[in-house]
Amino acid sequence: MNPEDYGIGTREIKFRFYHHSSGTMHSWENMVDRWGNHDDDLSIFIPTKGWTPTQYTGLKDKNGKKIYEGDVISEFGGPGIVCFRNECFVCESIKEPGKFLYNWRKGRVIGNVFENPELMK
Repeated sequence: MNPEDYGIGTREIKFRFYHHSSGTMHSWENMVDRWGNHDDDLSIFIPTKGWTPTQYTGLKDKNGKKIYEGDVISEFGGPGIVCFRNECFVCESIKEPGKFLYNWRKGRVIGNVFENPELMK
């Protein structure tokens, strides 16, 4: 077993930000450009009102797309939403809340809860 195959110890710490009034998702890099370039990116001021941060899980879907908190995954057990529960990322079934999907890394990102609310039905 190679721990890196499971994302152990290799996860990038990344965020993206959803802007509610414009309905757009922004990368960390876009936020740095928007609010000023600092020597230490962690010191950047990110306004919280009207913005929702989502964290990168450190995992990629079957097509190599990065999976973030709030993403909707198409998986064998039905669609699921990636969320942070009990100090870890999980994929919870949309059709059966409380049920967790275990093969979600083998699925694919089909959208997210912010830009594609219709996927939550």
